[in-house]
Amino acid sequence: MCGGYMDIKGNVWGGIVMSRTWVDIIYVTSTEDGAASTLRIVRLSAENVG
Repeated sequence: MCGGYMDIKGNVWGGIVMSRTWVDIIYVTSTEDGAASTLRIVRLSAENVG
């Protein structure tokens, strides 16, 4: 697993989680004032890509 902030202001965080059969890409954004966050997770597997 690896992750970290993807922008200078710290409003976007991303990460990758891997197993033998799939990879999750995690993407979290927040509003400027920090009042709300949005989480997106995409799972890629050999079945999806193949």
